[in-house]
Amino acid sequence: MADKKNIELPEAGVSQELDNFELWVVENRKKIVVVSAILVVVIATGVCTWRWFKNAENRSREAFGKAVKAEQIEAALKDYSKGPAAAAARVRLADMYAGKKEYAKAAAVLMDAVKDTTADIVIRSRAEVNAGRFFELAKKDAEAVKAYTAAANNAAYQESTRAEAAYCLGCFYVAKKDNAKARDAFKRAIVSNPTSQTTVYWSQLAGRAMDRLPAGK
Repeated sequence: MADKKNIELPEAGVSQELDNFELWVVENRKKIVVVSAILVVVIATGVCTWRWFKNAENRSREAFGKAVKAEQIEAALKDYSKGPAAAAARVRLADMYAGKKEYAKAAAVLMDAVKDTTADIVIRSRAEVNAGRFFELAKKDAEAVKAYTAAANNAAYQESTRAEAAYCLGCFYVAKKDNAKARDAFKRAIVSNPTSQTTVYWSQLAGRAMDRLPAGK
């Protein structure tokens, strides 16, 4: 008998648990349905958002692919302001502005590309260094220094890009006859163990530039 009870009691307990669970389901059916519906909406929204971004980027590429003139690119940027295609279009637009010696506009467009975190990091890094050059040509010295310094300090950028930015900053200070700051910038551009030939190039340029600087200030 003891063995029979040991077998039957757990079965009764399981049965009771199932009954309780069924009762809970009946009593809370509306809540379960609502919660399930919310989960479905959340999942569907996530899928739709991913598809929307994918489709939006395809539409963006198509729009910028058709844009040949500066005015067409500007118009397309109003509809598609972010993404890899938009960043590449801004680089093209900046070159067009620079060709007309509208350097301030060229720099501003490139800085918009830099701020777009959805764009490729390589494009953003190139845009920031080139923005510094255009700011310099536009005689916006504070903006040029800020762009060069930001690019030189950004650990996410390639080593060669950081070295190039530091070298450009050094050249900027040489033009301003501030040899102390130029020397500091060139030192930053010199990489002890470069990982690419491009880094070697900018590092060697910086070394030669330092050698030509007069002693002291």
